[in-house]
Amino acid sequence: MTGVRGPTGASGVSDRRARDLQVGRIARQLGVPAADVTGLDDVPVEDLRALHAQMTEALFGDAREGFAKIASLAALLPTPVTALLAERFVPPEMAARVCEALAPEAGRELVGRLRTSYLADVAVLLDPVRARPVVSAMAADQVAEVTSELFGRGEHAVTADLVNAVSTAGLAASLAIATPQDVVAVAPLLEWGPALDAAVAGLPDVRAAALATELTDAELADLAVDVDPARMGPVVVHLGRRRLGRVRTLVTQRAGEETAARLPAR
Repeated sequence: MTGVRGPTGASGVSDRRARDLQVGRIARQLGVPAADVTGLDDVPVEDLRALHAQMTEALFGDAREGFAKIASLAALLPTPVTALLAERFVPPEMAARVCEALAPEAGRELVGRLRTSYLADVAVLLDPVRARPVVSAMAADQVAEVTSELFGRGEHAVTADLVNAVSTAGLAASLAIATPQDVVAVAPLLEWGPALDAAVAGLPDVRAAALATELTDAELADLAVDVDPARMGPVVVHLGRRRLGRVRTLVTQRAGEETAARLPAR
């Protein structure tokens, strides 16, 4: 599920990015670049989500019982043995389907034994809805490791799917290792709610300062529009008054005065 921020006056930008995320998922399902998936510009985002779900069902629905049996067998083996066998003999696409069939605790034990690079390969192929119970059980330190790997690959949409499903501790761990450019890329795709708000409020001061110093005025304005300007408090305290004024002007140009008014004062 893609949840983009609450109302900020920039619904056009939000809808476009939500659409891009869904098209990217469909492209991964087809094994082609997103640029090759055309003709969907006028399809509503909810219909794109439904299309992705239908494709997943068509491709893997008949094999669900088999994947469930594999998952049950995996639960009978010692977890280190299962992890070793998975990495050596199970392609990431099948591993993703098996993970989706595992009970959350069994999934946590298994993914805790997998190499980060292999788990990142699996994460790219996970269905964001079916995999949520297992992903939500991942330990925070492993979430950070996988997030870092995915950021390094430029897989921001996949990272958003992962982060949208993890615990509050996992969210905080992901934010703590994200570069400012990663934050700009992934923020529009996140499901904003109490857990993520808490993670942002607890953002280490050094990370908030990095956002303020490393991002341009335009990037800060885009970030404000994407996440809701009211959430920019930890970053605003690191901006000088003149710079904050420039960012506020850019937010006004992008999303209107009402949205710009939500940007906290320094």
